[in-house]
Amino acid sequence: MKHILCAALIATAAPLSTSRGETGSEELETYKPSVGYLTIFTPATDRYDDGMWRREYAGYEVYTEDGTKLQSVGESLDVPRTLRFKEGLYIIRIRHDSGTAESFRVVVEAGKTTEVER
Repeated sequence: MKHILCAALIATAAPLSTSRGETGSEELETYKPSVGYLTIFTPATDRYDDGMWRREYAGYEVYTEDGTKLQSVGESLDVPRTLRFKEGLYIIRIRHDSGTAESFRVVVEAGKTTEVER
């Protein structure tokens, strides 16, 4: 089981692009991340759960610029989820308790965490 988990973690690791640079007579590699992180603070409600009050953030979906669904993110308790994506433009669709939905675009930059509050 440990081997399967390790293989899964290695398979999902973000690839890094490299470029060569020279300083004096020594050649160094420069690593540039190709992924960034995205945290969406969706509308939240407070709810009593197992003897304590907790904050529940609404779920949402992530789509590519051309409308292909990449990921469905369920509700989360206490803190919003932070996800890793390749740099680029994404469309976020939040599902509200009222049954309505809200969509907006967000840019993920390599090596940075993008935070959006709705």
